Amino acid sequence: MNKEQTSKETTYLPNKIILTFRILGGGYLVYTAYSLTDSFQKYTGGELAFFIIFSVLFAGIGIFLLAASGYALYKGKYVGGAMDIQEPEAEAAEETIEETTEEAAEESVEETAEETEAVTDEKE
Repeated sequence: MNKEQTSKETTYLPNKIILTFRILGGGYLVYTAYSLTDSFQKYTGGELAFFIIFSVLFAGIGIFLLAASGYALYKGKYVGGAMDIQEPEAEAAEETIEETTEEAAEESVEETAEETEAVTDEKE
């Protein structure tokens, strides 16, 4: 198995709801960063630096979550979306399982019929 096959098999696609929660979380972080800007006028020195650092940190993480999750939703990079390449493989696996089950059932019916004939022949 080469590296491309391994990377395709281990590709993780989040659910659509997970991306939605990430967008909501990112929006909340941006809102929190904006709310911290009110504290810039009230504090000085070390406290002001603390508020500035966390305001920038929250804004950066929030914008990243908004952008990355929004892009993933737009491009369909979620389970069941346009970029979900695992669906055909899952369908193929289901077909293989169904075929195997049908074959096993047919073999079982044939074996049962042969056993029934053998028992009937013995009784006669």
